Amino acid sequence: MQQRIESAERKLTSVKRDLADAKKHCLSAEYISNTFAEFDRIWDVFNIREQAELLGLLVASVEFDQSDSTIEISFHRSGIGSLST
Repeated sequence: MQQRIESAERKLTSVKRDLADAKKHCLSAEYISNTFAEFDRIWDVFNIREQAELLGLLVASVEFDQSDSTIEISFHRSGIGSLST
């Protein structure tokens, strides 16, 4: 019984560590909102090459559906996070 308790405690410690690591990589809604509020000012400072690089960090793909004339933009999961480092 003691071994099972110790094993459960080790697993709990590991899960807590993983959760703490995951929280480090999450961005708050406030942070994202503030970043987008400053976007135009920051965007105007970049030259064309830097703007293209920034878009490459954020956008994974752009797909156009000709049948209904819609555009689907997929973003990199870690795109915004990579900008903050």
